[in-house]
Amino acid sequence: MMNLTQVIVLNGIGLCDPRVFKRFTVMRNKITTPTDMMSLWMSYGTMMLEAQSVVAFRMMGMSGAWSVPKGENSAMVAEKVPAFVEAMTASSIAAMSGKAPDKVMQAAITPLTREARSNRKRLAKRGPKRIGKS
Repeated sequence: MMNLTQVIVLNGIGLCDPRVFKRFTVMRNKITTPTDMMSLWMSYGTMMLEAQSVVAFRMMGMSGAWSVPKGENSAMVAEKVPAFVEAMTASSIAAMSGKAPDKVMQAAITPLTREARSNRKRLAKRGPKRIGKS
């Protein structure tokens, strides 16, 4: 017969020993300062601005006002899954290593910001569509 500790599963890892389970609950003891939270909020705000810029460029591209590559519509769907898997993996690793909650969230935001920033830079370089050109 298995006891409760032997059947607990966290992020797909079976935890069968109470000493192992304690390692994953260390996060509760971390202290987050107001400066840490401010840094997290700034990172989150930056990600939102980058993502909104990409949405604006792509919407203008769909309407014909902005020059975008031919495969942009399918690329914007295809890039989501790898970006979110990378974010989930990074945040899971941070959480399982006992980092503070703000560091876990920062680990999730960083890959998403990197992708949004690279898309914004790439699309901004293309510029508005010129009349008479395709």
